[in-house]
Amino acid sequence: RRIVFVAQEAREAGIDEGDTLVRVEEKPFTGTLSLASRLAEAKPGERLRLAVTRNGAAIEAAVALRPVPPPDGPWL
Repeated sequence: RRIVFVAQEAREAGIDEGDTLVRVEEKPFTGTLSLASRLAEAKPGERLRLAVTRNGAAIEAAVALRPVPPPDGPWL
């Protein structure tokens, strides 16, 4: 699956738009739900190891997770 949006944390770790995510930690990437579930378990400051391919080359990166700022205004 191609990465179409790259968060600042991933960009700082060297991941670019168009890279293909193949592994999260040591588990194969099977879809956005697998990534979302791993992110839900993670704590701010934790480094998440990702493996991507770019133009056929394997790239590994450790992405430092940042806390999500609270939303402005009340939840609806």
